[in-house]
Amino acid sequence: MDPAYFLAHVEQFIAAQRDADRLNLFLSNLAECASLRPLTPSEDFTAEGHDYAGVFAQPAAPAPADKRNALCEVFCPLLLRAEATLLPAITCLCSFNPPRYETALQVIHDQLAKEGVTECVPLARADDDEEEEEESCGLAAMRWLLILVDPAIVYNVALGTYSMELTQMVASLSQRDPREYKPLLQRYNSVPVGCGSPFGFTLSVRRYWIDKDLKRFACVLRDIAALLTDPSVVDPATCVPPSTAPYALEASETLFQEAAQLMREKNLTHEMIACFKDTPLRAAAFKEVALHLMQRQQFAEAMRLLLLLSPAPHALLMQCALQLNDVDTYLASVAASVADPRERAQAVLQLCRQLRTGGKAEVLRAAALYVRAGRGADT
Repeated sequence: MDPAYFLAHVEQFIAAQRDADRLNLFLSNLAECASLRPLTPSEDFTAEGHDYAGVFAQPAAPAPADKRNALCEVFCPLLLRAEATLLPAITCLCSFNPPRYETALQVIHDQLAKEGVTECVPLARADDDEEEEEESCGLAAMRWLLILVDPAIVYNVALGTYSMELTQMVASLSQRDPREYKPLLQRYNSVPVGCGSPFGFTLSVRRYWIDKDLKRFACVLRDIAALLTDPSVVDPATCVPPSTAPYALEASETLFQEAAQLMREKNLTHEMIACFKDTPLRAAAFKEVALHLMQRQQFAEAMRLLLLLSPAPHALLMQCALQLNDVDTYLASVAASVADPRERAQAVLQLCRQLRTGGKAEVLRAAALYVRAGRGADT
């Protein structure tokens, strides 16, 4: 079969299936689909009892992620159109590489809200007796997701959406031990909604706690930046919300040091820059990143970062310049950012003292700079 022809007629393929199970079988095998080979006359994929894996997959290495995702991108919006194909839609979202578990949970959450479902029946009760009433489409989709994916993974993904309602639902349906998850959810819910803005403080602190518990370190940096810089959330001088303990966080200096330590331990330099570049803590964050880069002998990257600051930290710039043998960049930065001639002369003299400990070329360069600096100081 021509793959382009198949992709162009996916809607007809979906309509030809008699039940959702057939679509689920096809979509669940996408991970092992190496190629779409031509069909023989006997391979009618609408026939009863057809083996989709035998038709659309050959015994070969798994398909490249882009081929699998290309199929899923076409199938997913078509399957999400109707409740009858909601379960295959969830299968399709889980077949992406990487899987789109969070999107699947959001789709299920929206369906449950549409149906007005507020109570969840644990999985064990689903197999007791035959249901007198047909189960809601949203609950069926949630149960299906918990069959497709390890419930522990689904629980962590639900927690990562910061929705306590969704997390409670997943925990209940997967029969998670209440002694494990209830105290945790109570802690997340302990932040009063009235703190700061109606939503700002509550959501920011919850995200900070949840991301720390889930070890989503890049997100923790983002959360700390929000807590330290949003005046509607906390007092930026102390990072203590309007209420009293136990809701108070650490002092602002402690939180920033936590971010810096996290950046160093996990080498999150780009994430640190992105989180703090548009905040009042920009200079402090850039210096922390530059120091980390210098410790890793990445002096060129550190110098480029330090040159973005105004005023430039000349002591750190000089260390980078000496390591890169690029004193001209340092001198240009001093000339551009230091207005007082005497201060400029002092900055150049500091460089001369460092150059005098080098080889012959560095000593001669230091002498020339020393004379120039002396003339500048006299003026």
